[in-house]
Amino acid sequence: MLTELDATLAAASEPEADVDVVDREGASDAASELVEQDREAAEREAADEHRAQVTAALARLEAGTYGTCVDCGTAISEARLQVRPEAACCVECQAKAEAA
Repeated sequence: MLTELDATLAAASEPEADVDVVDREGASDAASELVEQDREAAEREAADEHRAQVTAALARLEAGTYGTCVDCGTAISEARLQVRPEAACCVECQAKAEAA
């Protein structure tokens, strides 16, 4: 998972060719370019956050606490860990955190 995230982040940080988006009148479409830049920045931010979560999960694995909720200390269900191996919280604590 880390290898995939690192590849995604490396590709996202490579400078792209300086290509202007041109409309029918020949003027640069600055709005489209800004939207694309915002989308790329959001993707990089999400990949950075996901990488941090995976790194933290690996640290919990190393410490012997992987699979235990960092908030309440109960076991995180196997089903949740199958879907989100980087999960730090049980479903109940995650729901509380998202509701707050």
